[in-house]
Amino acid sequence: MPDHHHSTAQTRDFLSLKLKPMPACRVDGMRCPIPTDETKLASLMYHAYQGTIDYHGEDEAETLLEVRRTLIGGYGPFMWAASRVVERENTLISAALITRCNGQPFVAFSMTHPTFKRLGFARACVESAVNHLLSQGEHELQLVSTLGNVGAMALYRKLGFVPQQQA
Repeated sequence: MPDHHHSTAQTRDFLSLKLKPMPACRVDGMRCPIPTDETKLASLMYHAYQGTIDYHGEDEAETLLEVRRTLIGGYGPFMWAASRVVERENTLISAALITRCNGQPFVAFSMTHPTFKRLGFARACVESAVNHLLSQGEHELQLVSTLGNVGAMALYRKLGFVPQQQA
């Protein structure tokens, strides 16, 4: 899974999106996460990242700690109302977890279970988060992505994210 605070062997890019209204795509089971989703989010994260360029050998217990760290503000205050999950049959299949980092909304994690990849769930989660952020007067959304994660980078570019120079 992405490590936001340590360098890795993979090249990462800082991306930014100037917020504008996104298509309101209705997805059954999409909602804001709640604190009791912690274990479901950990399972989703573990399965979403396992075997990908962003997987660094974490086991399920370490993944649960990463989710807890995110939800309690380890990557900046967690934005419960802006974050999105998609639940099907009591299982989370996709999520966009939004924090506030350096004063700006930040996509801490975007993930989809492998069974449901490339079906538009990640896109719908981010678009819904963008619309919520706009309704709250926000103007920009940022994230960091591994350049070798071709699918994620393609999605972010389709959504309008552009590379930024870090200060």
